[in-house]
Amino acid sequence: MSLPRIITQIVLQGTTIVGKAFVEAWREVAASAANDAARAATAGGPKANAMTRQTGMTFEEAAMILHVDKESPSPKEVLKRYEHLFKVNAPPREGGQGSFYLQSKVFRAKERIDMELVEREKLEN
Repeated sequence: MSLPRIITQIVLQGTTIVGKAFVEAWREVAASAANDAARAATAGGPKANAMTRQTGMTFEEAAMILHVDKESPSPKEVLKRYEHLFKVNAPPREGGQGSFYLQSKVFRAKERIDMELVEREKLEN
C-alpha cells in the first residue's frame, strides 16, 4: 500500500467517525429541547404560560424580585415592596444613581404577581 492511499483512508474513516458523533449529538440536543419545551408547556398550564409570555417573567422570578412568599403573597406586602424598590431605583431629578432597567423589572414583577393573585382568586370562587 502506498502512503497517500493510507492517509486518504485514515482521513475518510476519521471524517466518518466525527460525522456520526456530530449527528448523534445533534439528535440528543433536539430531543432535549423538545422535552424542555413540553415540560415548560405543562408546568403551570396555559394560563401561567400566557401570563409569563405577557410579562416576560415567571411567577417564581417575580416573587424573588419583590422578595415575597411564593405560596401566599399578601397584596399589601407586594405593594409595599414594589413601592420601596421602585422608589429606590428611580433616577433622581438632579441626576445621579438610579436604574430604569431595574424599575422596569420591579414593575413587571408586581404586574406578574398581581395577575397570579387575580387568577388564584378566580379559582377560589
